[in-house]
Amino acid sequence: MDYKQIIREMTREEKFHYLTGADMNAGFKLERFPIERMRYHDGPFGLKMKVKENSRVELMESKIRSAFPNAVKGDEVPSTAFPTGCAMGATWDEELIQKVGNALGEEYHAYGINAILGPAMNIKRHPLCGRNFEYFSEDPYLTGKLGSAYVKGVQEKGVSACPKHFAANNQENGRHDVCSEVDERTLREIYYRPFEMMVKEANPWSMMCAYNRLNGVYASEHKQLLQDILRDEWGFDGIIISDWGSVKNRAYSLLASVEMCMPYQEEAFGQLQE
Repeated sequence: MDYKQIIREMTREEKFHYLTGADMNAGFKLERFPIERMRYHDGPFGLKMKVKENSRVELMESKIRSAFPNAVKGDEVPSTAFPTGCAMGATWDEELIQKVGNALGEEYHAYGINAILGPAMNIKRHPLCGRNFEYFSEDPYLTGKLGSAYVKGVQEKGVSACPKHFAANNQENGRHDVCSEVDERTLREIYYRPFEMMVKEANPWSMMCAYNRLNGVYASEHKQLLQDILRDEWGFDGIIISDWGSVKNRAYSLLASVEMCMPYQEEAFGQLQE
């Protein structure tokens, strides 16, 4: 059964469920079709997942490289703690970052995870940004090159990279509602540039939209950003995943090309149905 046949046979209700998460880290499983549910986990520098969510702990304990402090014999599965984005950025080494992507892909694949929520690609705009440690650089070209290497490395192991947060998500204070007011040239030359490079050089299988508004419109509902620029202009053909809780209205976000709304939202089905 190919995917076109599956789509033809799916009911409208099954489609609505499939477009929204079933819990915190996975999509719905459609029992009538031979499709495994998608599983997504955070940790652009190492998998962070509770032991109760996976049974392959003993296998990975023997392969661990350098564990997170609470990973071994603790609440979380064993996983390697890799250097953060700022440390990776300081290497200027695409080959090394691709190897890090390979290693991350191996671990995520071993645990049956379909997508790693990373790399974090935002520009270091201000020194007080709470997530600067996750980002590669204040330079869009370096960010684009290292992000591309990371994506290639992860996806060579059969796991989707999910670069984030698209776009202009450059502060933590009020990031769920803040509006980034940016002119077109600045967006193109600085904030869009690393994502554009990565899409064209590495072909990521998924992309995460941001929490913030961009020039008045929430990124999760921004058709010009997600459809007109990301898809039509740059040629992105993967799925767009929302940042966790960034979707305000599921119908509006779907119209803007957000295929997967995460995590589970009780009101999402009704918004799509309406």
